[in-house]
Amino acid sequence: MGQKILLDTNFLLIPFQYKVDIFAELDRILNHECSLFILDRCVDELEKLKAGKGKEAQYAKMALTLIEIKAIKIIKTEEKKHTDRLIEEQEGYIIATRDMDLIRKLRKKPFKVITLRQKSHLILIEP
Repeated sequence: MGQKILLDTNFLLIPFQYKVDIFAELDRILNHECSLFILDRCVDELEKLKAGKGKEAQYAKMALTLIEIKAIKIIKTEEKKHTDRLIEEQEGYIIATRDMDLIRKLRKKPFKVITLRQKSHLILIEP
């Protein structure tokens, strides 16, 4: 099964905002099989963005299509907590995000984080 990667909402927008192939990049930095996951809350956030107007709505629509095409597994959440808090509570995942506040919080815990560097490639930040 390889490593489990939990994608944040903003991470799925990278291919459209910056023209970076996040899937090829994940293969490059992890160089082995990985399973992709996303919280149902992140899917909800994309649905809300899709309902808007402009490029962000278009990107969100394409990101939702990516979830289907890449068969990204959706994790159901019950609690009414903030999405970032739910992400922080997921154990055994490498977290893929561009949210700097979330990255700072995750670095205080033993999380590996994948993020975009120089708008051109992904990097893995070890704890």
